Parts: sequence; structure tokens; C-alpha cells
Amino acid sequence: MKRLALVGRGLAAILLTGIVSPLIFAVGFAAVGLLQSGRRDFTGVAEFVSAVWFVGSFIALAFAMVIGLCIEWPKSYWLLKRSGGWWVSFLISLFAAELLFHSTPFIGIGQGTAETSDLAGDLIFFTSAAAIGGICSAAFWWALVVRPDRRFA
Repeated sequence: MKRLALVGRGLAAILLTGIVSPLIFAVGFAAVGLLQSGRRDFTGVAEFVSAVWFVGSFIALAFAMVIGLCIEWPKSYWLLKRSGGWWVSFLISLFAAELLFHSTPFIGIGQGTAETSDLAGDLIFFTSAAAIGGICSAAFWWALVVRPDRRFA
């Protein structure tokens, strides 16, 4: 595959990760909230999902760029030279996303600027958001960059 096509596919994977992962997270967050409330009132669910998706897209796009350029790009070149590797790709992406996303609140805690009233709830929130982002990143990079380039090699 030509280098320009590889760059375009990599940028598409970054953009898709930044857009799709917050949508999945927002829908899941709304579903858990509806299940916990015990009510079946769907008033405002679409507005809530769209607001979380909109704000989350900015955050997720920044994290997707960092992970895409620093982790996924070198990992893709490495995976192109070896056979197999879906699980290796998945685990590396998931670990990188968790490490990057969890470093954010702990840096704030170390500086004394973060609110730590509900650390367990925050860790569940950050862990699930990072897991969704890592899974989306691994899937998009595998589908758009690694697998097509293996066919042309």
C-alpha cells in the first residue's frame, strides 16, 4: 500500500475512534442510568446522549490522536511484519488507553487539584471510558490499516 494511503487510513482510524467511542460510551452511560433509576422514562435521553457525545468527542479525539500517533502507528508497522496479532493489537491498545486515561486524574490528585470525594466511582468511569476507547482504537486501526496492508504485501 502506498504511504499516502496508509497515512489517510491512519488519520481515518483516529477520527473514527474519536467520534464512535464517545457515542458508545454515552449510550451505555444512559442505559446504565435508566437501569439504575428503575424508571422507564425516556424523556431527555436523546438530549443527554447527544450532550455527552458532543463533549466526549473533543476529549476522545485528543486521546485518540495521542494514542494513534504514539502507540497505534508504530504498533501497526510492527504488526505488518509479523503474522497473526489481533489479540496482541487489542491488548496493547487497551493497556495504552487505560494508562493514558488513568494518568489524567492521578496527575491532578498528585498536584492536589483533583476532587477525590468519589475516587471509586471516578475509577469506574475512567476505566470504562478508556476501555471503550482502546477497543475502538484497536478495531479501527486493525480494520483500516493493518489488515488491508497485509493483503497488498
